[in-house]
Amino acid sequence: MKPKPGFFVGIAVALALYPFTGWWLNSSEGVRITLPVLFGVAVLVAGCWERATWLWLGVLAGMTGLLGWLGPGNIWPIVLVIAALLTAVAIGMGALVKARFGRAFKWIFHF
Repeated sequence: MKPKPGFFVGIAVALALYPFTGWWLNSSEGVRITLPVLFGVAVLVAGCWERATWLWLGVLAGMTGLLGWLGPGNIWPIVLVIAALLTAVAIGMGALVKARFGRAFKWIFHF
């Protein structure tokens, strides 16, 4: 199965957020920035659950790569599970909003 474009968007979002948040779970500021950005990206990109899943997998791949590059430390599996849960909720909610109100977004924003 070939990765969908949302996968690469997810990687790009994870890498683009790093200069602003560092490892985002280290601070409340990082969480306050990362989760709304992921929600917004999901509203723009994820029109169905398949796209949302690929976006989520891309974000996790980018975050896993960043964590490996930074030095994973002792509790990296727990950190990745927590990151996976939080990002799944943000992306899932964004996909749900897009699925429910997608026609309104197209009518208002013409995209």
